[in-house]
Amino acid sequence: MNKLLSEKGIVNIILVLILLLGLGAALYLVQHPQIFRPKAAVNGPSAQFVDASGNAISQTTTANVRLKIVK
Repeated sequence: MNKLLSEKGIVNIILVLILLLGLGAALYLVQHPQIFRPKAAVNGPSAQFVDASGNAISQTTTANVRLKIVK
């Protein structure tokens, strides 16, 4: 009991408690991944790349590309 109450014993107990709390928090966060998912939704205008005639393109191959804002 004397060793348990010494400074080294108390420090060791506190370190073990911190490690156990960290392990418990890590397990909770791994089992509840929705905490890490973003809550913001994209409801505003979106951007679309179009060629000179206004047709949508998926890849840019020339320097003449315009950006069309779609609501």
